[in-house]
Amino acid sequence: MQRYRTKFTLTVSVVILVCIASFLVFDTIDYTGKYATVDLAQYRVMAQAAPSLAVGTVPAPFAYRIAAPWFAGMLSHTGIPEPLSFRILTLLCIALLLYRIGINIQQTCSTTISILMMCWLAFSPFAFGFCIFNYFQLCDVLTLLLLLLALESLRTFNPLTFALTSSLAVLTREHAMILVLVVVVWMFLHRSQTKSMLLAIMPMLAVFIVLRLVVTPLSTDWSLLGSFLDYLHKLWSPEAWFRVVITSWSPFGPAILLLLVRKEVRNQLLPHEWLFITLNCCAVLVAKDTERMMLPALLVLTPVFARVLAAATLPVWMIVLFFACTVANAMHPLYVHWSPLTKVQYYALNAGMSMAVAFLVTRFVRSGNHREERTILSS
Repeated sequence: MQRYRTKFTLTVSVVILVCIASFLVFDTIDYTGKYATVDLAQYRVMAQAAPSLAVGTVPAPFAYRIAAPWFAGMLSHTGIPEPLSFRILTLLCIALLLYRIGINIQQTCSTTISILMMCWLAFSPFAFGFCIFNYFQLCDVLTLLLLLLALESLRTFNPLTFALTSSLAVLTREHAMILVLVVVVWMFLHRSQTKSMLLAIMPMLAVFIVLRLVVTPLSTDWSLLGSFLDYLHKLWSPEAWFRVVITSWSPFGPAILLLLVRKEVRNQLLPHEWLFITLNCCAVLVAKDTERMMLPALLVLTPVFARVLAAATLPVWMIVLFFACTVANAMHPLYVHWSPLTKVQYYALNAGMSMAVAFLVTRFVRSGNHREERTILSS
């Protein structure tokens, strides 16, 4: 019990410090000037309509992402300014995500590795850093939190928790519908649980359908097929592939991809987890922001990568170097106004760090069979 309390206290303290530090590092978006007409404008309209829904005033797909703006709008009714409501809830979701990820990693890894992973996610401009910068994207981090809880409920065979979290996730962002396919594959692995999980996915399907029958968007120009055709060019775009391989999970992206080639690392992922990763990576073909679409895959990959690092018994200097890389990774000139780097310099540094980290990780990781080690999302 004492050990658990110590671990809990340490993790909470680290989460608080990391959140404070990341909020001090990253700038906040100019929501009344340069970025006043981007996606955040739709979320603000929806929040201002709370407790009602912004029916007929917001285009698709934003009109269907009702949960996050509604929560922010309701919080603003307590006297808190609406932008601050978004920021408070975004910080809360990030803190809860870091806590859950940190606690899960500490089940099989050292506290040092857990802190490294939390710092990586918090200081990456392509992970939580973007949401700290644009805190109106509350739907992104809320969806991540709900996806994590839904996936964990598969591990613990808790259909009720899955039904609740997946249904709320669909109200937050349509991206959550990938859970339907994930559960179908999961049921093939756990046939005795098929009936209960079939019932568990019914609420999210019902919410998805009813939401589109009840909510009338301002326009319906958006469609999944249309977005796919618009962004299909990413398949042959060097820039898109650079973002996929280098920047999406920098500075550890190439290291993770190289480690997944190894059988002993691949075996730590179950089929439904591989599907979850694949679907999130494929999502880059239906949206403009490549890195944001690939972010949910880290819910599965981060614990695996953490265990690989822990098994490698890395020297102290390398751990220090990795911490330095996570901090340097935050110096994106768009999100950090005092960054000394230009955009070209940043991406060059980013690529160099990622390649160096990949070399060191693959050089020091020991070979061996780790099949008995399962991810936190495994059964």
